[in-house]
Amino acid sequence: IIWSAAFTSNGDLIVPGSGTKSIMRINSATGDTVWTRYRIIPNTGAETMCIYGNTLYTFEGSLVTPKRLCAIDVNTGIIKYYSASLPGDGDQEIPFSIGINGTIYVIRDGGKLYAMKDNGTGFTELWNYQPSGTMGTYSQFGCAPDSTVYIPSGRKILHFNQQTGAVLDSSIDIASTGTISPRITIGADGKVYAGNGASTPSEGKVY
Repeated sequence: IIWSAAFTSNGDLIVPGSGTKSIMRINSATGDTVWTRYRIIPNTGAETMCIYGNTLYTFEGSLVTPKRLCAIDVNTGIIKYYSASLPGDGDQEIPFSIGINGTIYVIRDGGKLYAMKDNGTGFTELWNYQPSGTMGTYSQFGCAPDSTVYIPSGRKILHFNQQTGAVLDSSIDIASTGTISPRITIGADGKVYAGNGASTPSEGKVY
């Protein structure tokens, strides 16, 4: 279920692998390996990688080691620094995204939503929020063109101010029974699209 990929500014591909090649940069013109980097791979493999500027952001951590955000130099593959450990479940379903302004949003399954900034030598936490219920494996939130963020909480989708973490708005319940595991994407016009991933099949809808 390793499904994440990211692209550098020149079109090279960065993908997760295994063992000593747990992250690889691949030359898009030749298919040659530019660099490889070892890290402790999240055991589910269900992760996200994002690039902002010349930095690749990814996660590392096993069932028994800290789960933390990792900043890697895109050009060299050298690990620059880590965040503090982010509490949550033992497994590592860790979706995250980056806003246009560089705000990094991280959700820990069984933990919180964190908003962070890369300060050049490490990560500064801007705010955090404890959603109702747990986050699932995949990217269950969306980052809008204005860098505000949407996440599920209970059976609703919440909209957050990217600077303060204040809840700006809330949807109606997007399922009447069971639980939701939504997939959210946001258009360039700011319109939010969500499949609710309802645990009761007859409740399944797209909004």
